Amino acid sequence: MDDKDFTLDWAIEFISDRIRTMREAKGISAHTMSIELGQNPAYINKIENKSSKPSIEGLYNICDYLGITFAEFFDVETNHPDKLKVLIEEVKQFDDDSMNILIEIAKRFH
Repeated sequence: MDDKDFTLDWAIEFISDRIRTMREAKGISAHTMSIELGQNPAYINKIENKSSKPSIEGLYNICDYLGITFAEFFDVETNHPDKLKVLIEEVKQFDDDSMNILIEIAKRFH
C-alpha cells in the first residue's frame, strides 16, 4: 500500500471496519462494548457506521479494551493482532523441533 492510499476516507473506513471485525471476533455486541468502555450505549455502533469518529483517547481506550496497541491496531497486514499476540507468547515456549514443525504447518496454509 502506497502512502497516497492512506487518506482520511481510508482511515475512517479502516477504523470502523477494524473495530467491528475485532469486536465480532471476541463475540461482544457493540452495545456491550460501549457500556464497558463507559460510553453511550450507541458509541461503538456510531463509529462502526461512520456517523461518529473516535477521539485519539477514545481509540486508545478501544485498543486497550481489545487488548492491543495502536501499532497492532493499524498493522494492515495482520488480520487478528490480538490472536497473533497470544500465538507469539505460546511459541516463545517452543523448543527448536516444535518451532520447525509449526513453521512447516504454517507454510501449508498459504
